[in-house]
Amino acid sequence: MGDLSGARVLHSQFHFGLDTLSVARQTDHAVGLDFSEHAVANARKLAERAGLADRASFVHANVYDAGTVLEAESFDIIYASSGVTGRLPDLQGWASTLCALLKPGGRFY
Repeated sequence: MGDLSGARVLHSQFHFGLDTLSVARQTDHAVGLDFSEHAVANARKLAERAGLADRASFVHANVYDAGTVLEAESFDIIYASSGVTGRLPDLQGWASTLCALLKPGGRFY
């Protein structure tokens, strides 16, 4: 994803948070979004243990609700790990929802 210093990054459907924490080490703030309450709780614990709770936050929500849940936020970079799109019933809605959260000139991976 290139140089992440100073970027706000959203990791959609983060699963268990390790990729999000890896990004948080390289940027000012990373946000992980996932529909699993269990995944969010565990990711928050991992962030605490890794000393990254001030640089990583985790949000519990359906990805299609991201625009509502994260309405006041915008991101320089949004990414989804490989394999997440195969489980989505509406790819157009997924992409549109996430792209609406991008800052002008932002990147979606």
